[in-house]
Amino acid sequence: MRTLNREVKILRALGGDTRFRLARLLLAEEVCVCELESILGISQPAVSQQLRILREAGLLDARREGNWVFYRIEPASLLEALDSVRDSLMVDPREGEGLPADLAALAEFIEEPMENCPDRIPRGSRPLTSRYPVGISFICTGNSCRSQMAEYFVRAFGDPGRVRAESSGLEPKGVHPSTIRVMGELGIDLSDAQSRLLDVRALSRADLAITLCGDARESCPVVPPEVQMEHWDLPDPAKLEGSEEEILVGFRSVRDDISRRVREMLTELDALVGTRSGT
Repeated sequence: MRTLNREVKILRALGGDTRFRLARLLLAEEVCVCELESILGISQPAVSQQLRILREAGLLDARREGNWVFYRIEPASLLEALDSVRDSLMVDPREGEGLPADLAALAEFIEEPMENCPDRIPRGSRPLTSRYPVGISFICTGNSCRSQMAEYFVRAFGDPGRVRAESSGLEPKGVHPSTIRVMGELGIDLSDAQSRLLDVRALSRADLAITLCGDARESCPVVPPEVQMEHWDLPDPAKLEGSEEEILVGFRSVRDDISRRVREMLTELDALVGTRSGT
């Protein structure tokens, strides 16, 4: 069966607000990394990561001038790539390799009663697991603030025999000192916390994976269908500017939001899993 690696890469490259904005800029003008960093308001490594994804999809042209590298997307290249995606999607069911089997499986599925369709099951009643402990993976970009808070709130509020939590990042940056400080204000010690790189194998063993920032949601690797995904849209306190006290106020606000979300999640999971396991 022919693989669709290129088409998938093209769709991923254009997915998400940051890369879509980046593509629009590079279609309009030839731009260097430092200019993109300033325009988009993200770090140089983050810009480079987004450019890499565009390059791997075959959309990006680069030109070196002295010590500077300028990037651009040629409109003709983008149109050709989009045509390729369209052609891969708009196939005759009788001709697409592998598609007849997929269609047969779909026909069998939709013959089931509608209440069995996962999209019809309300949030909070989807089967995560029938046994304890429930494994939760918190993911953000730097694993320095939000995901660390979430992990340690689960440790503080949850029963370790019923729920386990870990956190990781796409680009670990070390635990932010203000994270340690504001969690310490609640008596939660993060002195042993460490930033960890996202491990796809560990992620596949989780029951629930929660992303806490847009970059993590866009770049999170494909996980097995039995791992339920959820997104908490939270501001990044590490990007706050102002006096030390103003920054701490921002950290406390994010901390308290995460605390509330974790408590609600644990209550929901406890009721759900307890019902399914008969406890």
